[in-house]
Amino acid sequence: VPEPLVDLRTFARREMAATNVTTFVIGFAMFSTFILLPNFVQIPPERGFGFGASPIEVGLFFVPSSIAMMIAGPLAGSLGTRFGRVLPLRVGISLLVLALTLLATVHGEPWTIYAWMVFVGLGLACCFAALGTLVIDYSTAEETGVASAMNTIMRTVGAALGAQVAAAIITANTFAGTELPTERGFTIAFALSAVVAVLALTPTLLLRGRPAPRRGVPEPAPELP
Repeated sequence: VPEPLVDLRTFARREMAATNVTTFVIGFAMFSTFILLPNFVQIPPERGFGFGASPIEVGLFFVPSSIAMMIAGPLAGSLGTRFGRVLPLRVGISLLVLALTLLATVHGEPWTIYAWMVFVGLGLACCFAALGTLVIDYSTAEETGVASAMNTIMRTVGAALGAQVAAAIITANTFAGTELPTERGFTIAFALSAVVAVLALTPTLLLRGRPAPRRGVPEPAPELP
């Protein structure tokens, strides 16, 4: 149609496609973590891992990531303004990979989960602070609303896939005669999420450090001497 609600040509542009792919992958890693962690900490310690956490205690394990996001979000925005949006995005992905790797390998004590969730919060804050602005930077003025909405959809689709893959892995690795996941299942799922998060770095290689001025927005007039 002459004026489509969503112009698919927008997503064929290199920068926009890379931003959306990165968002998809981060959504996958983020929601796989949100599915895995509550199940992990609720496992009775008699099984050799887990902490037998109550629903309230499960929520407390997410507090460090929430606090970290509140602190890191504005800092990531400032970092992006000063050095370009791609830098905080790559820093965020790296922190997310670190957190998922640690969750997969070092999870024997409650304090380790609290500590690694700080890295999760820092990573997500840096990623989403950068991605939201990159979508605007790489779209024209008339595309802003649709481009932002489609980027959110990409994150949601990635989240749905990540949650289902994580659930499938731990469901396929259970103690005999029970529905309780084994430690091996959690290790595999967290490790897979870390590998997927590493892949999010690849599309960022297609992004410029400082996007060109947005098309459709007039350049500011030069200052008079």
